[in-house]
Amino acid sequence: MCLLFHDLMCAQSERIFLAHIIDDKSLALPVVTDGAPLTQRLFVRFLYPLWKRRVRRSYKLEPAQIEQDLCDVRAAFREAWDYLGSLPATPNAAAFRTSHVAFTAFSSLVRLQSNYGTHLPALENCSKEFGAIVREFNAHPAASLTAVMPPTPDLTADPRNPRLKRRGLRRNPRLLLALARLVRRVFPVIRFGKFVVLSRHKLAVEALARDDALHIAPINARRIADVNHGTFILGLDAGAQHSAEYAHLYSAYRPYDIDRVRSLVTFEATRLLDGADARGGTIDVVNSYARLAAARTAVTLLGVAGPSEADLVRVIRRMFQHTFLNLRDTPVTRARAVEASEELKQWIMAEIVRRRDPAHSKDDFLGRMLDAAPKPHDAAALDLIRRNISGMLVGAIDTTATSVANIVYCLLTRPDVRSQVEADIDYPVRFRAWCWEILRLWPHNPLLLRQSACPVQVGNAAIRQDKRVVAFTLAAMHDPEAFPNPKRLDLGRPEANYLHFGSGLHVCAGRDFNRVQLPELVRLLLLRSPKMTGRLRFEGPFPDELIVKLKAR
Repeated sequence: MCLLFHDLMCAQSERIFLAHIIDDKSLALPVVTDGAPLTQRLFVRFLYPLWKRRVRRSYKLEPAQIEQDLCDVRAAFREAWDYLGSLPATPNAAAFRTSHVAFTAFSSLVRLQSNYGTHLPALENCSKEFGAIVREFNAHPAASLTAVMPPTPDLTADPRNPRLKRRGLRRNPRLLLALARLVRRVFPVIRFGKFVVLSRHKLAVEALARDDALHIAPINARRIADVNHGTFILGLDAGAQHSAEYAHLYSAYRPYDIDRVRSLVTFEATRLLDGADARGGTIDVVNSYARLAAARTAVTLLGVAGPSEADLVRVIRRMFQHTFLNLRDTPVTRARAVEASEELKQWIMAEIVRRRDPAHSKDDFLGRMLDAAPKPHDAAALDLIRRNISGMLVGAIDTTATSVANIVYCLLTRPDVRSQVEADIDYPVRFRAWCWEILRLWPHNPLLLRQSACPVQVGNAAIRQDKRVVAFTLAAMHDPEAFPNPKRLDLGRPEANYLHFGSGLHVCAGRDFNRVQLPELVRLLLLRSPKMTGRLRFEGPFPDELIVKLKAR
């Protein structure tokens, strides 16, 4: 039902709204500039006629199109009343179904709801024609089904600037790469304080393989336990527990999952790009494309979803940030992650309870783990299932979103490389090799950490006990011993030499899926001939906005 509301109302409501306010600058300006970057606000304010012409052309604001849109929205209201109006009444506002929320969101622009995300114009200030449309939809019986969302609880304020940041020097891929190359060439082993940085490929790989002496638990275990409410394999050192939990997790894997992921990614990515094309041809590569496609694939493959996609993405991002990026243990980051983890825990346990009914059985990771559980009601067995599903979800979404953003940004800023990549767009093996090579220029994770449990020798580097060992993977993937002529993009390099998904005992659990998912997301986007219209922006450590314009089809 949510997809039906989307198809009948999302783009249609937006076009109807724009068509009726675009001729009145005083009505349109506050809406279209709310939260926009300064340059865009100035463009709309001082070059409004030019902006209006571009919007009319991009959104196809023609009378025939608007009339068809009105028919679609009326059909959506009829469907909403027929379906949602027949459902049992909910006991309180918080219990509204996702379909209620979807109907509310997509109908807001043609009803001028007061609780919309931005300040909409007052009905009395609108034209008579648009006023009649708004009154028509507000008088429809389906209008009574609007979800009244519960207030969001107050959270501790994040001391960082909440605005999206431009790509500064420390996020500049070319500067980081130049620094990595310099460090590898001049200082292959750097010692300062409790840290030992290894920047050559051989040393980095050997360090990641020395699970006997270089441990991951001192790095990840506590933060994973904070948000996973127990262990996960990425926080466990080699031993009986790691072996048992590793075997349990991978027992749910099936060879046909790879083809399933490929189909899911192709379907979701195409749907997202088609939707962007219908809304004017612009899309945010990070949030509206890669992150959503990865979230939908993870939900289908693993078997757990949140109340909404926005809830799931919000929760996973906060947990991921604390687990893998909060190396300074910032209290605010930890508090937000722990709060989010309680939500995910409830969602997974609720789904486990629902799956006990054979009528809700599914062929996904959760279903297979439940089928293999020796005692379906054993609390310890169910907790192991919950921890494995939670750990996989946390690692699945933001790794993909960041990697795709990095690859796409590098392609859009290097036309010479882009033309070579697009020439191989129909050759999957070569195209994947291009993605791994480009990701080598700006990997999603430029370093990996371990801690020495005892004195250990890594290559010619003697490391004392209780030292933080940093495998500088960005520098290591530009070591000519493993990557001859490292400044050149070479499709013939052994895939095993790349360190995008780690090495040794603790490689990324979803690496096989990302071998399919990452190239497909990049390939489908390139087929739409994207053109970057703004800078890559960040929210904290995450790429969070990369707006591109797609070629009209």
